[in-house]
Amino acid sequence: MRVLNLAQPSAPVTLEVVHSTATELLMSVLAVGDLLGLNKAVETYDMGREGLERLQSRASKELLADIERLFGGPTTLGETCGKLLSNLFGFVLDAAPQRDVPAFLDRLEASDPSEVLLALVGYHTRHHRVAPPDIARRAVAGDAEAREVFLTGARDRWGEKDGLVKGLAHVLELGPGAVHEGLVDSLRRWDAEVFAQYQDEALPVLERDFKAKLKMAEEHSLERTIELATNGIQFTPEIGVNRVVLTPTYILRPWVLITEYKDIGIYIYPVSDESLEVDESVPPPQLVKLYKALGDANRLRLLQRLAKGPMVLKEATELLGSAKSTAYHHLAILRQAGLVWVREDEDHTYTLRDDLIPQASELLQGYLRIKPLAQEPRIARIGSVADGRI
Repeated sequence: MRVLNLAQPSAPVTLEVVHSTATELLMSVLAVGDLLGLNKAVETYDMGREGLERLQSRASKELLADIERLFGGPTTLGETCGKLLSNLFGFVLDAAPQRDVPAFLDRLEASDPSEVLLALVGYHTRHHRVAPPDIARRAVAGDAEAREVFLTGARDRWGEKDGLVKGLAHVLELGPGAVHEGLVDSLRRWDAEVFAQYQDEALPVLERDFKAKLKMAEEHSLERTIELATNGIQFTPEIGVNRVVLTPTYILRPWVLITEYKDIGIYIYPVSDESLEVDESVPPPQLVKLYKALGDANRLRLLQRLAKGPMVLKEATELLGSAKSTAYHHLAILRQAGLVWVREDEDHTYTLRDDLIPQASELLQGYLRIKPLAQEPRIARIGSVADGRI
């Protein structure tokens, strides 16, 4: 039994920047899972639907069918793939020192099947845990009553029709042996058929960004490094979390994926625009994100409200009169554009970042190569003005 002494000051949280090809392998399956699962979020990927379809085309029909069967079919694949595969990051960390694809797959294959399924269903993610640890262990072991308690907790948290709930029920029904065998086999084939061709595009960018974040971590505090790497997510200390890992992803741009593993908080963040080799004839990514964020009436309403002070996700949902997921999506786009801070606490608190707004015009002028107009000297008008301004 682990006991936390809250009377004593907690140990400082340490930060580690990790460069891992295994992370990108998992994220590439996640992204194509969004595509196959008809997830609306796929339209927001910087790679675009066309880029993801090119990636998908490299996989055999047999492999795609096996992945769908493993995670519950195309109707649940998007949500299930993303949330469950991120829970395997602990095996990436355990595959030290290389943390590359071969080391990760060997570590996964050598692991006990029950431990793999436990990790997959979120046993090590305390923040999103839907049932006590003993219930999760019994559910994975095949106890029907414990499985129902576990799934009831998932339904209470995410809703009866949520794809993740259906996916959890599916992998628990398959059981440890089938999930472990199918997962190792599918990931090895994905590495050979898809990732081996894709990695030449992604790895140089990941390497550049990794080196940049190492330098950033040396120059800034942990909190500031996380804010800069994730473009606006503010670190919230949690009891029991004594280590934070930052690891870059190329394919998931512009999304940030936050997960946990035991006492480690994990931020899988998109590589920065500066790490990309961009054709000068193509609009800068920051410019595109900024004007996309500003080009929607609902997002402008959210910004107007944020100008008055911080706002939680529930307030945003009420303001827009929309589903929670819709409000979250709009706020995520604002964060990706650098217009809001978000604190990942229980309420999801958002704060306006107004430092970038005055730069919007400058970014556009720079891309169009338009010189700013010279300011004409202002001539004071004579007369009385009620508020004292001329």
